[in-house]
Amino acid sequence: MLCDISSSGNSIYGLQVLLITMSAFIKLTANLSYAIISLYTKDYANANSYRDETLPIILSIMEFSQLFWIAASCSATSEDANRSVTLLQKLLLLPELHPATSAEIQLFLQHVRDRKPKFTTWDFFAINYNLLGSTVGAVVTYLVILVQMQVN
Repeated sequence: MLCDISSSGNSIYGLQVLLITMSAFIKLTANLSYAIISLYTKDYANANSYRDETLPIILSIMEFSQLFWIAASCSATSEDANRSVTLLQKLLLLPELHPATSAEIQLFLQHVRDRKPKFTTWDFFAINYNLLGSTVGAVVTYLVILVQMQVN
């Protein structure tokens, strides 16, 4: 039942998580590029220059933290399922375990081992901590391109 719940949750919210992830990536790139361009073309006589630089950075931190919490919760669920396999195998090694209980644990172990929960964004990519590294790499790449285009 636990495997079915995580599977159905993944299928129900996969599209929404994909859209949130794409939106966060676009907002991160846009806000950081705006902040960098504001720093590059800084007008010291303008009183709003600090607001123009800090607000996009704060918004970018908020978007990245949203991505972090999504990745952290999905990764924690997957890790707990993997840890439960190890715990069930250790439980089967107990000598005083009743044979009927042992059979039930083996059945549950087989289900957990075969159906490991994996969260994806509508089957496009897996949601885990690697998502954060990929996002940072892509944002930095786009920032370099956008800043070079803006400077020219």
